[in-house]
Amino acid sequence: MTGIGVQLPVAGFHPSVHGLRAMAELVEDEGAHSVWVSDHILMVDEAASKYPGNDDGSTWWNPEDDWYESMTSCGYLAAVTSEVRIGPGVLILPQRNVLEVAKQVATLDQLSHGRFVLGVGIGWSREEIEALGYPFGSRAGRMAEMLQVLRDARSGRPQEFHGVHVDVPAGVILEPRPVQRDGVPLIVGGEAPVALQRAAALGDGWLALAKHQYGPFPLAPLADGIATIRGHRDSLGLDAPFQFVLRLVRSRPESLPELPALIDDLAALGFDEVVIQPPWDDLTKTRRWIRHALSSASVTPRSKEVRSLAQS
Repeated sequence: MTGIGVQLPVAGFHPSVHGLRAMAELVEDEGAHSVWVSDHILMVDEAASKYPGNDDGSTWWNPEDDWYESMTSCGYLAAVTSEVRIGPGVLILPQRNVLEVAKQVATLDQLSHGRFVLGVGIGWSREEIEALGYPFGSRAGRMAEMLQVLRDARSGRPQEFHGVHVDVPAGVILEPRPVQRDGVPLIVGGEAPVALQRAAALGDGWLALAKHQYGPFPLAPLADGIATIRGHRDSLGLDAPFQFVLRLVRSRPESLPELPALIDDLAALGFDEVVIQPPWDDLTKTRRWIRHALSSASVTPRSKEVRSLAQS
């Protein structure tokens, strides 16, 4: 069985036209399990970096569009909802200070009464990461060290840590602690072999992406990703709960009728949650997409008692 998440737009004109509150309330009222937001801090003119979401490397948005900051948005969403899980999908981790992120995460989990989940990714925009003061080429190593510190910071007293990229001095205190018993789940994105290893070793889950466009849906690579991660975790002797989350991106309008069957297929592969990206121009159509997704035979009704992804 699986849950249904919904990607809320925090960029472009939708937030100002509909409002984050109205969109989040719609998602929660319809019975979805979670809301997710995307993350960018800044854009640059004439970027040379290639966006991996398009085959030609181009971006689908205007760099001058409004783009709400993701963690601030999550705090607002926590205030206007009461049951859905909330998280960034994904936060670009290597362009941030790890102790500041740990503080934000614990605060958001407190404010949401244990409903926060942290999706993290490595980032693809050299210009953005370097403009924020971090080297692009070392982001993979930095992210691995940051994940180690984030896991340790759940205790409120992270141990002294001196890595190649990250330093945590002795005696650091980070209060409050997360509400969730085992800490806020770290759902690690990425499809490259090293990303799968990183998710298996340092994450509480894997967040995969797949385009919901023309042609056969890419079930085989997703199945391979799940099998690879399970193999890594077995070899490391890890048996803690681990969640598989898939975010469907750029769904074409005519794909709506096939959505319930696709969710059944994804649940059969082992995905615990499928995050859809419905159209937001017309909220009637948005409701139709969410209801259609929830009609899948594999979907579990949302529990009134919200649980951590890692404890589900």
